[in-house]
Amino acid sequence: MLSCTEYPKDSDYIQVRARDKKQLLAWIRKVDVDIEYDSKDVIENPRKDYQFRVIVKRDLFADWMCRYAGNINYTNFKTKATNENGYGDYVRMLGRIWEDGMETLGQNKEEYWGQ
Repeated sequence: MLSCTEYPKDSDYIQVRARDKKQLLAWIRKVDVDIEYDSKDVIENPRKDYQFRVIVKRDLFADWMCRYAGNINYTNFKTKATNENGYGDYVRMLGRIWEDGMETLGQNKEEYWGQ
């Protein structure tokens, strides 16, 4: 899971954050085959909620997001994640997020679905 936010020290930059360094680097390689990112480019801070991050220009991040959207080739994200990763901790986390969302929507379905 990634978190992407404006970099607090400079609004021209976006910080892409993750709890797993390998996942962060894999996502960068997926959206930018021309860039040479490796572990030394990742900022690590074990005291943060998202311990691993990269800081990139906003324009580069926008390009990455366009590439990512253009490469979507699945109809069900959890199934795709299971097929790529096996049924492990990551896929179980996705299931818990889905369950929490459905519980919230179930309690407030009229508000969300207009019923």
